[in-house]
Amino acid sequence: MRHNWAMFRRLFLACALILAAASTAYADCSSTYVVQRGDTLSAIARKFGVTTGALASLNRLSNVNRIYAGQVLRYGVPGGCPTQNPTTPATTSTYIVQRGDTLWRIASRFGTTVPALVAANGLADASRIYAGQRLVIPGAAGPSAPVSPALPGLILSPNLPEQGRTFLASLPAGDYSSVTGALGEWTIHFFREGDRFVGLGGVYALASPGQYTLSLTLADANGNTTQHLQSVSVADGGYARENLTLSASKSQLLDPQLTIPERQKVAAVVAPVTPARYWQGLFRLPAAGRITSAFGTRRSYNGGPYNSYHGGVDFSYSGGDSIYAPAPGVVVLAEPLIVRGNATIIDHGWGVYSGFWHQSEILVRAGDRVEAGQLIGRIGDTGLATGPHLHWELFVNGVQVDPLQWTKQTFP
Repeated sequence: MRHNWAMFRRLFLACALILAAASTAYADCSSTYVVQRGDTLSAIARKFGVTTGALASLNRLSNVNRIYAGQVLRYGVPGGCPTQNPTTPATTSTYIVQRGDTLWRIASRFGTTVPALVAANGLADASRIYAGQRLVIPGAAGPSAPVSPALPGLILSPNLPEQGRTFLASLPAGDYSSVTGALGEWTIHFFREGDRFVGLGGVYALASPGQYTLSLTLADANGNTTQHLQSVSVADGGYARENLTLSASKSQLLDPQLTIPERQKVAAVVAPVTPARYWQGLFRLPAAGRITSAFGTRRSYNGGPYNSYHGGVDFSYSGGDSIYAPAPGVVVLAEPLIVRGNATIIDHGWGVYSGFWHQSEILVRAGDRVEAGQLIGRIGDTGLATGPHLHWELFVNGVQVDPLQWTKQTFP
């Protein structure tokens, strides 16, 4: 009996040591992510290549729909801890910090962790990096993309896409019956225009500048496909910063329980891709007032961190209260929302949508066909607004982009 008890005790201690080692290894192979405004758990899971369930379990979340800006989430490394080979020297590369960068974005981009970046660069404060700073990226030779042979006739405009702006890709139709593609994680939907395929894409406003992979899949009439891959640089958008002071009543509208469901509703409305293109040429300005806040401006609320951005362009009330359609399209939403106030969304086709928030009065209904210059509403201060103004947003394939670019550059 005494012998059995001793053996049981040894087995118990061995199991405890194994569990402790596994726990330590898991912790060493996990990192943290600070939730940003507008994030969802599923989007974060996709970013780091894990499942929503794994994130919820690791962070003991009882409700996957209830996360909030500033919350720190742990995520594990898919496939467990990487093995270390002492005979293979670690490689390093360097990266120049761009405006809007954070360590976690840089770490995610290069497949490393924030603690590893802090250690490699001797940083005293992980939150204090600056544009132009040179960082050592441990354990990697830098991001690289596989490259295919040049694709004849392929045009990317602009040839250096920017954060928060629209880009166009086109190529001769040739023997292809369809083309699908993406730049990084941003989908490009292609449509036949004469003897070419033309596709539009939008770059996320907080995307880190650097190299991304343009991937195209070309199919012929028999269903045979060819894949083209090339590296494309995404440039910094050059956005400014601003701090907004909100009253207690307006601050309540920042509650994730209000913002997340509404953001998901808008995302669902602008997700469908209409094959018809309703617009031609440049978009018009939707209001006569002066522009008081540009797209992409990094924002702080009530002195908090600059961890969000302005998703549209604001026009003051000073030029009058009329709101006009900037281009032809079909109204797909016309109703009051909690945060956006009285809202209208117009589908311009090809995955392009305009949104108009904070109206005092909506003058169109869902299903209406509108033309450029048509009166669609009145400027107001409903929803999360510090005063009467029009907030105009533009979506390309679900990505918020700078609407003013469309008033200066024609697509396609």
